[in-house]
Amino acid sequence: MPDKKHWQPQIPINQGIYDADTTQRAELGTRLPVGDRVFYYSHAGEQIEATEPVVHAVSNAGHTNEIFKVSAAAAATQLTVSNSLSIAAGLYNEGYLAILSETGGMYRISSQYVMNSVTGFIELYDPIKYSHESDGLYSLILPLYKNCVPVNAAVTQLLLGVAPILVASGSYFWLQTWGPCVVLTEAAIVEGNVYTVGTTDADKLTLAEAVSLLSNGPTAGIGLGEGSSLPNGPLFLTVRQ
Repeated sequence: MPDKKHWQPQIPINQGIYDADTTQRAELGTRLPVGDRVFYYSHAGEQIEATEPVVHAVSNAGHTNEIFKVSAAAAATQLTVSNSLSIAAGLYNEGYLAILSETGGMYRISSQYVMNSVTGFIELYDPIKYSHESDGLYSLILPLYKNCVPVNAAVTQLLLGVAPILVASGSYFWLQTWGPCVVLTEAAIVEGNVYTVGTTDADKLTLAEAVSLLSNGPTAGIGLGEGSSLPNGPLFLTVRQ
């Protein structure tokens, strides 16, 4: 018999793909390939049902299109900023600073200190490539796998994957992003058809419109086999390898 241990790889932490935990045991975004499937270590901002599509948490609208407090020279890693809303320290740690004006740029945030309309500081992992002026605009983006939420009716967030298990709010889990899975669906899955986030039941998938995938929500994957027993169906997930 062939060795099948590759289907049960050594998971780097004491938390399997079918386990949720209130204790964080790995860095968020840790990648775990398991055979044909891929998982990323994530944190739930709300309760997520088993087989439910999961999306990126929405950044506060008041944390976008804001103005830098002072100019910064190229190669700076600490930036002085202001924000129209107060932001508690650490909310955007491991998230991103998007410089929108002048030459632009996307930088990962190491530490975000308390911010308000008077002042605030952001530490970056990498030095900025180009200088920026004090009237330049920026937006803050939450970490991809922190405070993940079930897809909602608006379907405006980035689709991240599918939860293989029930996850309580505040818990950590392995989010599936690629490969064979079972997912909530509005109708029976047909092999080979492309599926997107639903428009009738927002927490389920639906058959993509032939005219335009954008008429529905984000593309989730391709039907894998036939699944006529609702509410779940088999899908080859194609969100992130």
